[in-house]
Amino acid sequence: GAQWQWRARSRDLDEVPGLVLHRTLRSGQAVRHAGHVVLIGDVNPGAEVVAGGDIIIWGKLRGTAHAGASGDEEAVICALQLAPSQIRIASLIARSPERGRAPKAAEMASVQNWRIVVERWDKVDRSGT
Repeated sequence: GAQWQWRARSRDLDEVPGLVLHRTLRSGQAVRHAGHVVLIGDVNPGAEVVAGGDIIIWGKLRGTAHAGASGDEEAVICALQLAPSQIRIASLIARSPERGRAPKAAEMASVQNWRIVVERWDKVDRSGT
């Protein structure tokens, strides 16, 4: 079931070390990595993060993020403020809805029923069931 698939996915990504960066990405800058990416800082409009695994932004995501770039639909994108110009997970693409204000809590984007869904981080069921 899902638990076995999760273990298989994590073993595949265990082969590639994660990347942790302490910086802000500005327009025209890009980070590409085969594994998970954790960025402590902001991703400004015009900047891009592409990862084979998950993308965690400890800051504002206002640029483009592509998690699961090698086709991993179980990848997620998390940010303290999720307001990207575009997010991609595997081959799925979504744009930010026009909201008049910034989100009040950290959010996570994931694939559910062949769509990218964004939920508040504290409301996500991470039990694996």
